[in-house]
Amino acid sequence: MHPIIVAFEQTLQADFPLILAIGREPNNEGLVENCLGLYDFRWSPRCAFWNTAYSVMARTIGTNTYNLKQQCVAQQGSPIILADALPRCIPTHVGNKQELRAAIPPETVLAHISNMFSYNEVMARVRLVLPAGLDGVAFAGARQAIIQQCTDHCLPYKEIPFLYPTNTPKIQQALSDSETAIIRNVFAHFRAAA
Repeated sequence: MHPIIVAFEQTLQADFPLILAIGREPNNEGLVENCLGLYDFRWSPRCAFWNTAYSVMARTIGTNTYNLKQQCVAQQGSPIILADALPRCIPTHVGNKQELRAAIPPETVLAHISNMFSYNEVMARVRLVLPAGLDGVAFAGARQAIIQQCTDHCLPYKEIPFLYPTNTPKIQQALSDSETAIIRNVFAHFRAAA
């Protein structure tokens, strides 16, 4: 089972603001469980999704990925929390992803997104939601549900290209001055919490 939202180390016990990046589906086996969990970029140093999320944030605040990760390790937390649009894990090597995605009942996807946004203590800390790479037909229901939840929770959101290293310039270009200001503010609060 894969948790519905994952955070780094002691993030969920802290009170600094957060940025929620939402990918496609976990690169794993099994289903997504409606619970909170952990991720650690040291467990999988080559994870493109995690690394690109950190790279984009680092560039936005004027540092590099290594230094940002080191700061997160030192503070035992990170403003970057992660989730996925679909409630089913699909390993990277699987070839028929579109078929597997299309087979997920729409009501299951809607329930998954509703569950994701039901963690009120977490969502109260979120300042920006970044749905990443959800422009395909298979993600239409999830994308609309995310937009609706962000509207209902008065959360700014910005759809960005999939968090993959070659997309980094496009992701940076997609972020407006408003979103850049939010990211910088979130990380300023994080640094102040050290």
